[in-house]
Amino acid sequence: MLLYKKIFRNAREKWYCTINNMNLMIKDRDKTWKYFRDHLITHSAAHYLMALHELLEEQGYARLSDVAKKLDVSLGSLSTSMKPLLKKKLILQDNNKHLLLSQDAKEIALHIEETWSILTHLFHDILGIDKKSAEIDACKIEHLISPESSEGLMRLIKVLEKEDKIRKKIRGKGVYVRSPSRSKRSSLESA
Repeated sequence: MLLYKKIFRNAREKWYCTINNMNLMIKDRDKTWKYFRDHLITHSAAHYLMALHELLEEQGYARLSDVAKKLDVSLGSLSTSMKPLLKKKLILQDNNKHLLLSQDAKEIALHIEETWSILTHLFHDILGIDKKSAEIDACKIEHLISPESSEGLMRLIKVLEKEDKIRKKIRGKGVYVRSPSRSKRSSLESA
C-alpha cells in the first residue's frame, strides 16, 4: 500500500509538473507569434532570392526581367517586391542593372533550398505523404525554419531511416484518416 501511495504521489507530482510546464509553454507561445513578423524575409522574398540564386548559377548574371520570367510574375510586381530586399542589402545591383546576391542572401537562399529538400524528404519518404503535397507543404514552411531546426530534422530523418520498424509504423495505412467532405458527412449523418 505504501509503494502504491508513493507511485501515485510521484505520478501526481509529475502530472502537476507537466501541467505547470504546459502553462509556461502556453504563456511563451502567446509571445512566440510576435517573432514571426520579425522574420528576415517573407515567403515571396524567399522565392525571389532562390530564383536569383539559380539564375546566377545557371547563366552568371540576372536582370529583373529574368527573375520575373522565371517566377512567372509581372515585372512591376517583382520590382515593388524587390525594394525591401534592396533596402536590406540582400540584393545588390551593378552598373549594368544586373542583380547580385549579398553573401547573407546567398546563405539564406542555400539554407531555404536545403530546408525544402529536408522537409520534402521527411514528408514524402518518411511520412509517406504524396510527392506533390510534400513539396507544397515544404514550400509553405521552408523559409520559416531556423538552421538549428533544419539540422535537428536531418538528424531525426537519419535515425528514422535506420529504424525500419518505426518508419513502417509512421507510414502505416489507416493511421491518418481524413474526415469526410461536407457533402459526404451530411449524407452519413442522415443515414
